[in-house]
Amino acid sequence: MKASYFILAFSLWVSLVSFTTVRNEPQFDRTSVSVKDSDVFYEFSATYDPAKTGKVQSYLDDHLRQRGDASFKNAELDATMTLNDKTVFYIKSSPGKLLIKFDKRRNSSKAYARFKKLGDDLRAFLTDK
Repeated sequence: MKASYFILAFSLWVSLVSFTTVRNEPQFDRTSVSVKDSDVFYEFSATYDPAKTGKVQSYLDDHLRQRGDASFKNAELDATMTLNDKTVFYIKSSPGKLLIKFDKRRNSSKAYARFKKLGDDLRAFLTDK
């Protein structure tokens, strides 16, 4: 009888240890990046490891922010933004997710080139290529 209690207790302990070990493993295992580039719109969409969010936000600051523009760091956004150079775009960001929509009709070709480079560079960073 004591042996069956011991086996039961040991089995419960092993189950508990296994469960907590599995729960502490990283939960993110897939990065997805999509770029749509038509005559009218440029759209960049990504789902990635939330641990990379700070670096993504820093990259957005480094490549889009100019004197007086709002910072992307430590921000969750869902807004249409206008930069000081009059570039207008929609951005939705949260840890591990980013969506940027850029209307080519409302912006200059120089601004489009900047956003296209931003998308190319972010894709390379997020996919480790």
